[in-house]
Amino acid sequence: MKPRFSLGKGSAPRHVVDIHQRGRLTTIDLHDENGAKASVECSDRAEFQSSIEGLNAERVPFAVGAMCSGASETLLHWLREGGVVPPYLEISWRGPDDWIVRESVDGAIEWQEVPLGVLLANNAL
Repeated sequence: MKPRFSLGKGSAPRHVVDIHQRGRLTTIDLHDENGAKASVECSDRAEFQSSIEGLNAERVPFAVGAMCSGASETLLHWLREGGVVPPYLEISWRGPDDWIVRESVDGAIEWQEVPLGVLLANNAL
């Protein structure tokens, strides 16, 4: 089965904007479809892993960076350190209020377009 993608206009779905670390504290910043901001603070690696796995299970996309690393690149680096990279969702922008969500799957070269609701549904890849 091909990994999937969905094109969107207007407000983006809930997504992880940034993952940053200050000392031992790792913070996951999120925006929802209304633009509201929230943060999840993780005091250790186990808590961070649990939070990331929960967001991935909820099918929350991770933002792709532009000039610097985004949440998606940070997540991929962290996953590769553990040796296992499960599929996850990425979100990137093609312009203001013009975005794409796609499944990030190692080795994928072609994606199938589906409605956003199908892509965000909590189901196995």
